[in-house]
Amino acid sequence: MIKSRHTDEEKQQCVNEYLNGKDKYYLSGKYSTSIRTIDRWIKSSNIDRLKLRMIKRAKTIPVKIQEEILNVLNSNPICVGFNISYWKEFMIIDYIKNKYNIAINRRMAKGLIEDSQEVNVLSYEDKVINDIEELADLGYSIVLVDYIKIGKIASQEIEYKDYKEEMVDVNLVIARAGEDMYVDVIFSDLDIVDTINEVVLTKKDKAKRRIIANYKFEVLKKVCNEEQNDRVVFMTIYDRDMPKVIKKDNTIKWYIVESELYKTLTQPVYEGEHGKTVIEYIDDKNNRGRVYRRFTDIDNTIRGKIDKYVLNVTSDKIEYEKSRGNNDCKKCNCKNNEYNMRKYIKILM
Repeated sequence: MIKSRHTDEEKQQCVNEYLNGKDKYYLSGKYSTSIRTIDRWIKSSNIDRLKLRMIKRAKTIPVKIQEEILNVLNSNPICVGFNISYWKEFMIIDYIKNKYNIAINRRMAKGLIEDSQEVNVLSYEDKVINDIEELADLGYSIVLVDYIKIGKIASQEIEYKDYKEEMVDVNLVIARAGEDMYVDVIFSDLDIVDTINEVVLTKKDKAKRRIIANYKFEVLKKVCNEEQNDRVVFMTIYDRDMPKVIKKDNTIKWYIVESELYKTLTQPVYEGEHGKTVIEYIDDKNNRGRVYRRFTDIDNTIRGKIDKYVLNVTSDKIEYEKSRGNNDCKKCNCKNNEYNMRKYIKILM
């Protein structure tokens, strides 16, 4: 067996110097050995791999600054001025350049994203809840956006002739803000939400999706105006139309939430008291095939759905109070509750 001319103590000393920022070429000269050998010593030592990667980047980004960056990457990008809720390489490049005047490439940015996931100790649900609280503290209105198909109508009945198909979908838009719930309608030739990121669209479908994105933009701007706040974050599931919306106005903020968690989110002022969201009350799969003859039929249907929602919430509240032994609640609170529920609802059509 060939004996190494370096003792274990010398090898460890070399590794420690490298961890403290010494250049490998400097160490190669000092210890009279090759770069490859030093790499082998580093690999065989019990070094935290994250720390090792940070040292490799230290020539470009000092370790202390990297630690700050990894913490920022575990926060929501919206909180530091971006308009989407997940970090992309170009955003990290811009952030580091603007904050520290350090230029990095996309490969290093990708490595920082991967490393930030290793230092994250929060569950996904806890992170979303923390983000909502932080955004609220920063003065943002949090608006949950849902689309519900409620039937079809002949495209010739619609004032704007953007549609190619004979029949188009009628989609109810429900935007749940902290104090108010906004209701509007969007017509579409395709499914209102485009959740499939891998599908390549035809030229014809791309044109249809641009139209849908334009109408989504118009509705979201209405909501921003109603909220009277230049800081609004729209929370939705993934929707491939949203980048097109943001391009039209980069002040619009978009927070993507995984579908199963999103279904549980509520605005406590007017929903969730009995475990149901507004969407669960209003969405009726049996209505999706309904055909409307005129626009006024759609308007009447929506108002009927709202009335039913208010009555069902009131009924559930009465049953809840009865289960707690309060049998006089129906007489005194029914009308008040209906009135209170209606005042939160604003129809934008």
